Amino acid sequence: MSKLLKTQLRTQAGVGMLMMVMALIAGAVWSGTDGGRDPRFTMALAASMTLGFAASLLLSLALQHRWVQAAQARLRRFEQEFIERDQMVEQFVRILNELPSGVIVFTQEGQVQYCSGGFARMLGLGMHPHQLIKRPWREIWAMIEPLHLGGSNARQQVKILFHDNRPAVDEVWLTDGRVMLRHYRPLQDSIGQPLGAIWALQDVSEQKQQEEQIRELAERDPLTGLANRRAFESLLNAALQNNRQGMALGIVDLDNFKAINDRLGHAAGDAMLREIGARLGQLLRHSEQSFQERGVDFLARIGGDEFAILLHHGLDSGRVQRVVARIMDAMGEPFHHEGESLSMRLSIGFAIRNADESAQTLMRQADMALYAAKAAGRHQAVVFNAAMQAAIESREAWITAIEQALRRQTLELHVQPILSVRTDRLEGATSVVQAEALLRLRDARGQLHTAAAFESVLDDVRVSSAVGRWVLEKAAQYLALWQANGQVLSLSVNISPRHFLGAGFVEDLRAVLQRHRRLPDQALVLELTERGSLLEGEGVRTRIEECRSLGVQVSLDDFGTGNASLTHLQDLAVSAIKIDRRFVRDILHDAMALSITYGMLRTAKLMGVRVVAEGVETPEAAQVLVAMGCTDLQGYGVAKPMPAAEFSAWLRHWQQQPSWMTQLGPSSVLGPQDIEAIASLGTSLRLLLAGSLDAEARAQMLAADGNQRCAFGQWCSRNAWRWPQNQGLAHLMRQHAELHAKAQMWLREPGLRSSLEPHILTLGEVVRQAFWDLTLRSQAQAIFMLQAGTDLA
Repeated sequence: MSKLLKTQLRTQAGVGMLMMVMALIAGAVWSGTDGGRDPRFTMALAASMTLGFAASLLLSLALQHRWVQAAQARLRRFEQEFIERDQMVEQFVRILNELPSGVIVFTQEGQVQYCSGGFARMLGLGMHPHQLIKRPWREIWAMIEPLHLGGSNARQQVKILFHDNRPAVDEVWLTDGRVMLRHYRPLQDSIGQPLGAIWALQDVSEQKQQEEQIRELAERDPLTGLANRRAFESLLNAALQNNRQGMALGIVDLDNFKAINDRLGHAAGDAMLREIGARLGQLLRHSEQSFQERGVDFLARIGGDEFAILLHHGLDSGRVQRVVARIMDAMGEPFHHEGESLSMRLSIGFAIRNADESAQTLMRQADMALYAAKAAGRHQAVVFNAAMQAAIESREAWITAIEQALRRQTLELHVQPILSVRTDRLEGATSVVQAEALLRLRDARGQLHTAAAFESVLDDVRVSSAVGRWVLEKAAQYLALWQANGQVLSLSVNISPRHFLGAGFVEDLRAVLQRHRRLPDQALVLELTERGSLLEGEGVRTRIEECRSLGVQVSLDDFGTGNASLTHLQDLAVSAIKIDRRFVRDILHDAMALSITYGMLRTAKLMGVRVVAEGVETPEAAQVLVAMGCTDLQGYGVAKPMPAAEFSAWLRHWQQQPSWMTQLGPSSVLGPQDIEAIASLGTSLRLLLAGSLDAEARAQMLAADGNQRCAFGQWCSRNAWRWPQNQGLAHLMRQHAELHAKAQMWLREPGLRSSLEPHILTLGEVVRQAFWDLTLRSQAQAIFMLQAGTDLA
């Protein structure tokens, strides 16, 4: 009987007794009166006591019934709570059994206290979990040990878990390929006394596969399926750390990939890259094991059209040459795409590890060998040698010198002015409103070196950003100083493509502009010289737009040398290009240089791009360039680069320089038609001597009046009025006629060609010189007449 029920019964009995006592007291009081002797009183008293007892009994029964009902209700609640609690326990056990993970609980003595169904299923125990209760852990381990990789090591790990009795998480690899994440957690009571331990298992095989797939994607080139640069560099470093010798690193670069991409589109280019990757892969030694374990060859695509090969040649020093020969033979087979047969030409640079060269050193050596292969005519392989080692040592010396110059603050910027010509004005036609800052390095002995001496290393990752930041800051300081002196102009600086495309360049540029807030927009111009394919892609366009949004212009340097192409004019929003000095230097003597320069100028003008001609050394070259439409001239003929202080003084007195600098703009005697005439003559001679004249040009040259029908002869006829009774024009036409006669003999008498060629070349130079003497002298006369007020019309 419950404590509550006993209390209720005692309370009921007490109430009944109290009522009986009250009845007796009432009777005793009554008996002390006269009524006590009255029989009626006795009967009334008895009745009263009886009623009291009955009332107390009825009240007790009523209270007992109520209390019993309450006790029954409470008991029912207790029973319901117990049932619900039992259901919850069953539900919890059911959930544990259905979980994909497994749980087993051990007592302090190492016996199984609980085991989930998931644990039994995951490890294939083949029995109900209840059958494992009270079994020692060693017996459980004996059942599951064969599933584990590692043998005794796996058993030892379990012993350590139970011995140390500390929380632990580790990976367990099973023989069927599954991976389990094992959690060991000790159990304690409220005062910290040990009670046992929980051992939980979670199958993470799928996550491991996904991680492997992600790693594979991160290290795999999606186009060719080969390893990418990241994977290759990781493997190369690992191999070298293992002191692996007998290795050769090759860098393969396609010679004609850009031309194929431009002509046939990216689909053809992608197909070619896949084919090259497949052909290279067939020539290498493969294994299912890793490169480090078996010394097999390794192939990766490390750039747009660049592949890397890691060869293991062991003691066979001739293997590299044999692999190279097989590569060249394999690439000799044409590549077919959509009905076209394309040749696959590539250059290879190899570096052989002889001692303890690092990965960075081997990559540099292979790059230099590749550069040598391309410089030697392309489509060949070159192995790094001692001469190239000397070049590397020179490169390292320059990098060290640059780093020291940055620390010692012995870098300098010299300034070279750019002459701007206005052909639409008669007075004040020339001005200096722009200049270029050129880097100089003063070494420890005080000797000053131009950037040409160390230009090749300025794109090195170790110095490119530091030098770039210094140049930007120094250029901004010059602009601010000139502005304060009332000399407002723009200044262009050369920036390394590596720095320009780096993640921190925009912040570097913005920081400089914020320190010099008063600089006008477009006062600072960034000049880029392309290295390989660095100026291709959406990232370059975005970076140029970021610069423009900051008020900074971007131009292409050394345009026309193969470093920058017409594609960049189309793809990049540059404000100007600079024609390389090698074309400008030869425009008066080389018909090809003249034609290329004129073509670039015409193209740039149609595209709205400003052109600066570098290397202007003579007034004649300046006159020809202005006649072709180039109105921005830079070179020693204008002024040599000078320190900033000297440049400020030069700006104040430059009009006192030779008079031709102020006389370029007004005259239009030498014009585009004149340039096209002399360029056409040079082109005809080049095609003649190369045997490339087409049938129409050949027939025209063989005609009796061929010297009058050709483009240059027609120019002479149309422009005779410009030089009436001029002996120079008569001399020019006589030499041109003789040149045509020699050309006709060349065509009619093949046996005389070897003796005729020197005469044709000499006559061609005589005609060209006579043309410039005539037109440029007339240019000077026209300038003089304009200054004197003479009306040329």
